Amino acid sequence: MAIADVIRRGYGGQIRQVVTRGFWNSALPPVLIEQLPDITVKVNSGVYTFALAPYFAGETSFSSSTLAAGFTLNTSTGVLAVDSGAEVAGTYGPYTISGINSAGTTAGNAIHIKLSNSKVSADLRDYFD
Repeated sequence: MAIADVIRRGYGGQIRQVVTRGFWNSALPPVLIEQLPDITVKVNSGVYTFALAPYFAGETSFSSSTLAAGFTLNTSTGVLAVDSGAEVAGTYGPYTISGINSAGTTAGNAIHIKLSNSKVSADLRDYFD
């Protein structure tokens, strides 16, 4: 078991956090290491996926509050899929994504998913290292 995970986020890959894990056989609930972002996609433009696992440490699975039609969370990988054609334009949520392991559950912050009629400009640095 790793004693710590180094979390690289931001510009230039600088180290922003070191998240310690339990020693040897001790178990700790998952840790939310960074706030989950709100998501905006253009309506009727395809299916988008967002990896939410990097925002947690120590999780073995995920759960979510009830999602709108067309929004699905893979509870094994933490990937949120948003089908932009399944709902009309609008803001949906708030939704809570949680990390789970044998020691407990840690809820993330509430997020919103917006389906927009206008062009969407995304800063992908928010989603990928």
